Amino acid sequence: MKYQKIFIDTSNFYHRGFYTGQSMTTTLEDGMKIVTGGIYNSLRMIQRIERDFLQPEGEVYFLFDNSHSGLNRRKEIDPEYKANREKKDESFYRSLDYLHLIFLNYKNNYRTVKVEGMEADDLVDTMVKMNPDDSILLVSNDLDWFRAIRENVHVAKYEDKDYHIYDKQGFIEKYGFEPTVNRICLYKSFKGDAGDNVPIGVEGIRTTVLIRLISEFDSIQDIYRHVDDLDYISPTFKERIKENTPRLLMNYRLVNYLDVSPEEIEENTFVCSFNPSTLNSLYKTLDFDISKIDPRVYQFFPKKEKGSFFKLEKIPRA
Repeated sequence: MKYQKIFIDTSNFYHRGFYTGQSMTTTLEDGMKIVTGGIYNSLRMIQRIERDFLQPEGEVYFLFDNSHSGLNRRKEIDPEYKANREKKDESFYRSLDYLHLIFLNYKNNYRTVKVEGMEADDLVDTMVKMNPDDSILLVSNDLDWFRAIRENVHVAKYEDKDYHIYDKQGFIEKYGFEPTVNRICLYKSFKGDAGDNVPIGVEGIRTTVLIRLISEFDSIQDIYRHVDDLDYISPTFKERIKENTPRLLMNYRLVNYLDVSPEEIEENTFVCSFNPSTLNSLYKTLDFDISKIDPRVYQFFPKKEKGSFFKLEKIPRA
């Protein structure tokens, strides 16, 4: 199936390209050494996604984290939020900035979205609601993005060396419950999120028990009020759930969306346009083989033969 719009979790996407491409590096004019493999691999992956999943007149949206203020808002809930994240050096973010610049000049059907104080995860639900009639593919391995699955909205998750497309039924078959915002937030409240340093809400609870809980109840408070009446939970785990209810409530707030309006999305969406001259300069700075990474640009700026200003041509003998 091909889609009218594709929304890409740029940070999630870029990290995969970065860690498999660390052997590709270059040194910038200011002396900073950066890994260019993340940029190169990201472009290759995006070319494949567009070829395989985008309709001819479709659009690709790259959702970027702008998480400093958002991180602070979540740290007000829990000071340990994302405290385990390894701080990347400046060169990592410089590489990501170069990728953003390439997108801005890459194609007329590309868009970039970065909202102050928001992570890319926070933007997805509002953006899906802004496009109710379009078929949309979300590209991310983050469970948070599955919350936006609809009849016309699917998720592409990279697993087993290929993209697996999930619709609502496919998610249920894999995870055992419906991919609603509330149920995924409840699930993560109990399971935690190691990547964001959201701790496990209740240690040792079986997944089958948790799935039944979040399928029967709509909130942590409802679970707390009725847990003593449930015959499929042992007395030990009933006590654990009650003891850890404050942690579960905090986790739910951490993993839930921050509010972002359609107006904020529109104000922070940048329409990209194909600019071969700028791309040529960027690719040269990154020491890319332009003929391989972007043949479109190479056609505008073919490599001149060394030692001659003019292109040599065979002249037929008289």
